[in-house]
Amino acid sequence: MDAVRLRQLVCYLPKSGMFFQRDAYQGRCRVIGVCTDGNYATLTLDGVSYLAHRLAWLYVHGVWPDGVVDHINGDRSDNRLSNLRVVTAWQNALNNRVRRRDGGLTGAYWIHDSRWEAASWVNGKKVVLGFYPTEELAHRAYINFNASVGRVVV
Repeated sequence: MDAVRLRQLVCYLPKSGMFFQRDAYQGRCRVIGVCTDGNYATLTLDGVSYLAHRLAWLYVHGVWPDGVVDHINGDRSDNRLSNLRVVTAWQNALNNRVRRRDGGLTGAYWIHDSRWEAASWVNGKKVVLGFYPTEELAHRAYINFNASVGRVVV
């Protein structure tokens, strides 16, 4: 798929993140894009499935992204251009806003005495960032710490 062919098949609205299939016969468009189990929208064009956020990048910039297309706000179904950026796989992993396997926010850990510990890993070693009354505050400390050492997190 290249940008020229993509633009022949669909319309993309960067402000809304919506894709519309072009109807060559009647001049009308219909909304397309199906959300998968991972909440990523996909489009099937010319018999091939593509992730909508990568197509959005191709549509606007004319080239495939040279890294991972990250959803800045963590919402995998939000394909507005202002919510997309190209990052490395490492940066994308750090920006993972989904909850950990145990259900908690990244970087926040429950301590037995009614406190939340904020912690991060640096060079394979755990760094305790402090203790907080809520999970959200501990998670925010984790985000702030990683941003201060140059890691992209939200």
